Amino acid sequence: ELFHLHLSGTLAPPDQRRALIQSFYEQGGEGIRTGNLALDALLESGHFSSSSNFDFGARPRDFGWHPPTYGDIWNWYKDGVALATSLGAEPSRRAEIKKIVSGNLRGILGIKSCLEAVEGAVEAFLNDGEWIEGWLAIRGSLRFDGDGWQATVKERVEALEAKLRPTDPLNIARAYVMEGRSGFDLLDGDRSEEQDLSGALNRLADKAEAIGRDFGAETDLLQQFLPEVLSVNHAPRAFAFGMGLAASEMPNVEMWAILRTALLALPLDKRNASVL
Repeated sequence: ELFHLHLSGTLAPPDQRRALIQSFYEQGGEGIRTGNLALDALLESGHFSSSSNFDFGARPRDFGWHPPTYGDIWNWYKDGVALATSLGAEPSRRAEIKKIVSGNLRGILGIKSCLEAVEGAVEAFLNDGEWIEGWLAIRGSLRFDGDGWQATVKERVEALEAKLRPTDPLNIARAYVMEGRSGFDLLDGDRSEEQDLSGALNRLADKAEAIGRDFGAETDLLQQFLPEVLSVNHAPRAFAFGMGLAASEMPNVEMWAILRTALLALPLDKRNASVL
């Protein structure tokens, strides 16, 4: 709560809080875990609440610093994204920071003055490979919020979506087979699918099945992907992917042997046999 934009209970100004987050990461060890929690709170853009009653004995206490203007709100998130990008320059931190940023993008993308910072983050995070979580977050924001944005904002966000769109078959499979949200952000086309949930889910299952057929013809890709999809806690379209494998050009006996070997190689408590 100390790092929330609202209801923080502290009068510490934004730059002081960002400096404190920086110091957490510099401590290493548990400091990095604390820094991750603080950075996530810093980028939170909605649903603010507090466990404090803001009292001190019989005296009411201040709710904490709050942004006096919209410009202060925009600067809070712009500087927060810039801080995350800077912290993510350290490879050992980058994966977790990318998850934190992608998890908070939806409330930030519609702010025009923040887009330059978001574009900088995209450029930086793409240096070590595709950023699937960021792509999905941007697609979801475009789908559900984009109609309310200024035209120039929407164009820039659409350009980011195109830049982040995965081309690696493994990342495409991760998105369509293992993505655990509603899946609407994976669909192309207009928003009519939202009125037909069953039809939308069928389209996604068809895509996952097609990926399975393709992977059945690419043994190297399949063997790289199986340890992930067979161990993930929830892969909503794993069964459809398995149907595609069964329909691929690889003989079923050979496919079964590959699947069985990959599953048995995993610890017993990590196995998810949905593909089978």
